[in-house]
Amino acid sequence: MKTKTSEKYTRIIEAGVNVFTRKGFHKATVEEVAREAGVGKGTVYTYFQNKEALFLAIINEGINEMARVVEETRNPEDNPRQQLKQSIYSILDFFSKHREFCIFLVREHFSYNQSIKEQAEKFHSRYNTVFGKILQQGKEQGLFEFEHLDTLSSGLTGAVFSAAFYWFMFSDEFPIEKIYQTIEDLLFKNLLGD
Repeated sequence: MKTKTSEKYTRIIEAGVNVFTRKGFHKATVEEVAREAGVGKGTVYTYFQNKEALFLAIINEGINEMARVVEETRNPEDNPRQQLKQSIYSILDFFSKHREFCIFLVREHFSYNQSIKEQAEKFHSRYNTVFGKILQQGKEQGLFEFEHLDTLSSGLTGAVFSAAFYWFMFSDEFPIEKIYQTIEDLLFKNLLGD
């Protein structure tokens, strides 16, 4: 299998997102992905054993990139409230910039694809950990008084993703500032007393 850093690999991944978003996993074909990527079908198979391997690679690439962006923008030296705000905004910014991937992720998740459900569990766990660390730091500094921070971090993850997914599925726009402001109002003005 060839290196994942090549330009062709990136084109195939991007084409896969577009084709799977339009047609869904079951109706999409490797031939369509190859055509959209501007490569031969055989080239796709030099990087991916089959359609499912391509599908899983797309999910892994997207989820890892999203987590990387959030983890890199979080500064543990900042006030925990600021860290939460920055992390939430980073997630929404990623959604805004990679809307096709996110629509693909949501559609496949709701089609009960077992592979994506397993990845989604890892994904949620990763974000719960990020939010959990921030909330714990805030609790230790006396900023947050909640007893069950694991439940709060899980709820926070769910709120951010649910709000974003609603716009992906039912609207042609993604008003990032409106979504962010609503979450910020709910979380910081009501729950955390900003």
